[in-house]
Amino acid sequence: MISKLFVFGLLVSAAFSQSSTTAAVSSQTGSDAKQQQQRKSVDDCIADRCPGLTGVTLDECRMKCNIICGPAANLADGNLEQVRNNYCRKTKLLNATKFGIQVAWSSSWSPASLGYQLENNGLKGEAVPLNYLLGAWIAHQEDPDKWFEFRSETIREWVAIVTKGRGSNDSWPGPQWVKSYQVRWSNTGEEGDWYDVDKGKVFNANTDNNTPVRNNFENTVHARILRIAIKQCNIYCSMRVDALFLSLIHI
Repeated sequence: MISKLFVFGLLVSAAFSQSSTTAAVSSQTGSDAKQQQQRKSVDDCIADRCPGLTGVTLDECRMKCNIICGPAANLADGNLEQVRNNYCRKTKLLNATKFGIQVAWSSSWSPASLGYQLENNGLKGEAVPLNYLLGAWIAHQEDPDKWFEFRSETIREWVAIVTKGRGSNDSWPGPQWVKSYQVRWSNTGEEGDWYDVDKGKVFNANTDNNTPVRNNFENTVHARILRIAIKQCNIYCSMRVDALFLSLIHI
């Protein structure tokens, strides 16, 4: 009898152990499948919004296709619709000047030197506002700290700067443009509350007065104020300029 009870106990113990192992394997398999589904959902989201783009990071996808998706680790489950609603967003690129964001500057040569808009050509003989006549924003020559900034009322996601030189063809004493600059940002504009964009990188700007040059930031900048700090210029520091930012579109 003892022998039979002993054998019976062994059988029960083995069955329980096998059941526990099966449950653990099943749990792990379910977890792996869930993670795979989450990963697949994000990949599907990218593929759906950015077809043909493979082998890239989520940030590269955002820069190439203006898409932002949350990492798989943040997803509650693998439902693609939930991913789209809660963790993916499509954006459009907006121009600060056309959007009406206010600007400021350290100095200006004259009231006629405030035509900073990219499309300003400073054409004489046409009915253009006074500040368009010289075809650019022109910093005062004696200004030791020349800068131009965009001042949004709310925090924006800034991605790039576009510049041209002075638009008027008969600029005296010759063609003028900004050769290089740095970009800083702030949410208050107060002294001591300014931070470098891309670790203080000096951006190469224009080499003539009419070709637009766009410099993308390595990392988007979430800020209210974006300041362009002029480093080098050709003759005078004359610039037509715009800043680009992303605006959310719910999908």
